[in-house]
Amino acid sequence: GVDAASFPRPIGSNVDALLESKWVKRDPYSADAKFMRLSTNAIPNSVELKKQWCLPTSALIQPLADIGKPVPVVNFGAAGIIRCRQCRTYVNPYVQFTDGGRRWKCNVCG
Repeated sequence: GVDAASFPRPIGSNVDALLESKWVKRDPYSADAKFMRLSTNAIPNSVELKKQWCLPTSALIQPLADIGKPVPVVNFGAAGIIRCRQCRTYVNPYVQFTDGGRRWKCNVCG
């Protein structure tokens, strides 16, 4: 079998600090590290380096990770969520607003 004691261990007593290193988000369109993180900080960009690459690459993906702040909620009051009178479709990003935003045209039943 494999001797677990032979595997290298992080130096120092504060292992959690190493795992929770500060990550700088450079691209506003990339996922936050709480949701997706690679096992390495760099990937070979040439054929020669790829041939020498001996480490397995993996990703930790947590789509339902806690974002640390509440999700914004709109309160429609007693009227509830606005729906189409004809087909009962909810107002959505595909409806067309008319009359200066006072009326809307359903994208399902027209």
